[in-house]
Amino acid sequence: KLDRLLTVTRSENSQVIPQGSPALPTLQAHVLDMHRLAQSEKEICQVAFQASHITALMGVITGVITVCSPQGVITDASLLCRKWKEATDQFTEKIPSKLTEVLADYGSTAQPQEELLLLLTCGSASPGLHQFLCSTLAEGWVRRLAKAMDAACATVHATLNEKVLAAVEVLVVRLGEVRGLARWHRRADPIALRAHPVAEALALAERVHITATEVLRATAIAAARYRAFFVWLLRSIRTLDKEERQNQADAAQTPTLPVDVLAVAEFLSDQFEEERLGPHLLVGPPCEEAGDPLSEGRDACPVTPTREPGPKDATGSNGAADTLAEVLQRVEQGSEGPCWDPARGERGRAGNWLLVEVVQQLHARCAEALHQTEHALSPSLQPLTTVHLSSAPHNDIHLAHAHSPVDANVQYFAFHVAQGSASDNPAGEHAQVVAVVRLTHQAGGDAGGSGSAPTTAAACTIRVPADEGIVDVGYYKDAQLAMLLARTASDPHRNPPGEARLLLVPCAGLPFVPLALEDGTDVLQQCAARGACVTLSTDPIIPAETRGRVIQMVGACPPLAVSGTRGVACTLAGNRRMLLYDLVEDEEDEDEDEDEDEDEDEDEDEDSDDNAEEEEEEDDPDDDD
Repeated sequence: KLDRLLTVTRSENSQVIPQGSPALPTLQAHVLDMHRLAQSEKEICQVAFQASHITALMGVITGVITVCSPQGVITDASLLCRKWKEATDQFTEKIPSKLTEVLADYGSTAQPQEELLLLLTCGSASPGLHQFLCSTLAEGWVRRLAKAMDAACATVHATLNEKVLAAVEVLVVRLGEVRGLARWHRRADPIALRAHPVAEALALAERVHITATEVLRATAIAAARYRAFFVWLLRSIRTLDKEERQNQADAAQTPTLPVDVLAVAEFLSDQFEEERLGPHLLVGPPCEEAGDPLSEGRDACPVTPTREPGPKDATGSNGAADTLAEVLQRVEQGSEGPCWDPARGERGRAGNWLLVEVVQQLHARCAEALHQTEHALSPSLQPLTTVHLSSAPHNDIHLAHAHSPVDANVQYFAFHVAQGSASDNPAGEHAQVVAVVRLTHQAGGDAGGSGSAPTTAAACTIRVPADEGIVDVGYYKDAQLAMLLARTASDPHRNPPGEARLLLVPCAGLPFVPLALEDGTDVLQQCAARGACVTLSTDPIIPAETRGRVIQMVGACPPLAVSGTRGVACTLAGNRRMLLYDLVEDEEDEDEDEDEDEDEDEDEDEDSDDNAEEEEEEDDPDDDD
């Protein structure tokens, strides 16, 4: 079990710096109490596994509609939404806006919707509408707009079907598994996993699935209506074209396009004035006053310029539009059954949910449900011991960690730094040291089983000569410290510069001294003050038990990889060489020598036995005689 965790942090610590001195980055090692996490290790792993998948799925769902900051704030619409907005803006610019301008130029105050409905029902076009269809718009723009809207609808439909719905279905399954774990109170209570927030997230996920399905249907209906409208518009342009009317032969050869009048009427009455899919895809502007960036999406985005209604004629009505309104009302009543449009958004039905709104609510609810375990367990990670390692600024400090082979409550970790400064050492040869810290965790703890047993610390330093530099360190088996050293200065009487050597130093024989954890001095200062320092070249403690090997390769560089189970060490030399060394070769040689001695003794014994048997066989004939 993971009862304790050793972490190393770099921070600004003003407590260990004299008042008035500049703040320096401090390196500290913390031993954290992981007893509570160890008790619920399986449950935490299950929640973390599900949380990683849920986070990835939410990234897929939200990425389809919005672009969010790391804090979850909407910063922009997605590429899909921008493509849809470009297509609808082009449609608005070329048909409703242009038609409004042309009608105004001809002195007409009628709405574009009224003119098109009049053309659909009666087949007659006003001069302004005739000019717009035959000259301003023409067949070329109708075909372009038809292709653009058809491509936009197809993209939205495919994305919702292949990404959003597929991800939401898997998300519902994942949240259901988390809810099942949360309802198991014996396992969920220690990690503070509550079923109610998870159930709310699951309900929102189901709502997202329903809304996405309805938006998918609305997209298919909108695409069909756009196609029917453009087909009817293209046929109307051909019918109103004077050149085709004058040439009867050409008119007879022109194929008649089939038109779905009901779909065109529904498009003009509902979809022409108000674009229904935009709010679902975050096309509408956000509402800043309400504080909710999604509240504005409840109002449909108008695509037709607002104008005052036209004056009534002599009969007291608005012309054919009033008569047509009754027909369209019957059409809408007849289509409420199997052809109900979920994009209309009637209150009290599922259509009043905006896709972007429920997706953002689901994102927030999932984060709340999954982070409750983190918020509950974070206060339990209290440091048992804090060791101040160093106060000097170091850019690269490497640490190595190992456990004692004899006592599981004893662990070692080592780090190497460069000591001295240019003023202290004019020659520029900065001696480097390796600090070895031994942590002893006292067995037991409080009666409640919190695992917070006291921890003591001891340390010593290993000094490296000035003409050598520490490349890297790592722990081998039996708490032996592997040190990779390299020559940094040339000496005609010694090995050439750049040559490296690999040492195995046993930590059990080092002169450790207890550390005072409250006085504010770091490990290096306390070891220097108490004389807990040994040098590789002069001290008799280390060379007697240290095993070493010279690496005949210039340019050894970190990292140093050491494997205690396989008994090998690996390092890099240059740019294209990797050196692999057998660390147990000496042990194997000793075993082989012992085996050879035993084999020789056995051979001598066998030879003596054979000679004795031959002598007995020679004596047997004499005995018979």
